[in-house]
Amino acid sequence: MSVLSDREIAEFIRQGLDEDRLLAAHPPLTRARLAAFWRRLGLEESERGSEREREKHRPPSPSPSPSRPQRAGEHLAVVARCDGAARGNPGPAAVGVVIEDESGQALLDFGECIGKTTNNVAEYQAVIRAAERALELGATEVTFSLDSQLLARQLQGRYRVKAPHLKPLHARALQLLEQFERWQVIEVPREQNAAADRMANLALDKQRRGERKGDP
Repeated sequence: MSVLSDREIAEFIRQGLDEDRLLAAHPPLTRARLAAFWRRLGLEESERGSEREREKHRPPSPSPSPSRPQRAGEHLAVVARCDGAARGNPGPAAVGVVIEDESGQALLDFGECIGKTTNNVAEYQAVIRAAERALELGATEVTFSLDSQLLARQLQGRYRVKAPHLKPLHARALQLLEQFERWQVIEVPREQNAAADRMANLALDKQRRGERKGDP
């Protein structure tokens, strides 16, 4: 499911759809993304209600044609913070992704369990998921922030990919990266990727709680 553009968000709000229902209907949308939308309009939390009331009474605008959030020809540079976590190697694993705009505002974040696998596979899957979502956002330039030295240097072309099971993931990641006008992979200390790590571990924690509830 693609992420809503500002124009689409405004149209839903004009129709009287409150934020909770909007978030429920469009899972890629986050409260952080909505907060960024309101800030771009120059509105604080206390002013949102009155703005929605004014929107209800404005003449309807023409329905936008389906499009990606970023229009062709426009530039959108983002930072994709990616991390993978496996509890055991192999073990239950998940990916965590946080995509930010140039100001550091989160456009979306998510964690997703990917079954039983290794840390390196989880790290690659995180980059793949991040690239797919950045393309959905319409990003033209992406900086991938990774705390895995192996993964960063393999994607930079500094290390060879020797493990047979990683070669298809490496190829898929590069295939996606080449769809951006510009991209780079940077290696950062683990603490700078804490938000992505948190999303991965939250997904694993949630899965574990579900498993415990299902125990006899």
